[in-house]
Amino acid sequence: MLRPFFFPLITLLLFWLSGCSKAFETEQLAGYWRIEKVTKENETFYPALGNVQYDHYTLTTDNKGYRKKLSPSLGESLNTSRDRSDFTLASDKNSWQLHFETPWATWEERILRLDSLELILEHNSKRYFYKRQYPTDEQP
Repeated sequence: MLRPFFFPLITLLLFWLSGCSKAFETEQLAGYWRIEKVTKENETFYPALGNVQYDHYTLTTDNKGYRKKLSPSLGESLNTSRDRSDFTLASDKNSWQLHFETPWATWEERILRLDSLELILEHNSKRYFYKRQYPTDEQP
């Protein structure tokens, strides 16, 4: 009697569980990311026109890496600061986090979304929305 319902029920359950997965390829973090907006509670903040900033993530070994801040200069080059924020990429059963450590502070940013075109990080109740950027892309 239950046999005709068993297969569709199991199929639905598997689709639902696969949709809940937060798996992604950590290698996709490497590269240039342009901040699109920041949200906090019911507010959205956009970067000021002409104040484009980039974050560049470099992955080294054993889920470690660093982030550098960059800004465009005249022409097609990017200026970078000498500072860098080292991080360790770690996961628990529900999410991935970037654990940052500098000589001045330590903090954690949770990865909400990561794919080849979009990155969303959360830190201190703020969500940072990034779009993938390549060094040769046209400036907005």
